[in-house]
Amino acid sequence: MTDQNRSKVIQEHPIGDGLNAFRTSFNSICEDRNISPDPAAVEHLGQEDLQNLVLVLLSTLQIHPAARLLRSSGNGKNLFDDL
Repeated sequence: MTDQNRSKVIQEHPIGDGLNAFRTSFNSICEDRNISPDPAAVEHLGQEDLQNLVLVLLSTLQIHPAARLLRSSGNGKNLFDDL
């Protein structure tokens, strides 16, 4: 996939509000732990919280239409398969 084609896919399928589920989960966990919901918060979260966040993030990225349209670098598969 050329850079131009990749850019076109990304432009036609922006992630937009696609990460809202992840943001909501992150904010909720931080609120439950009385932690400010900023990037440094991950240092204060337990392994189970981090695993839950990663699962939400991965599933959010997998269901995004661009994940099936963008080719992975090198192996010929799409980004969905890599996720």
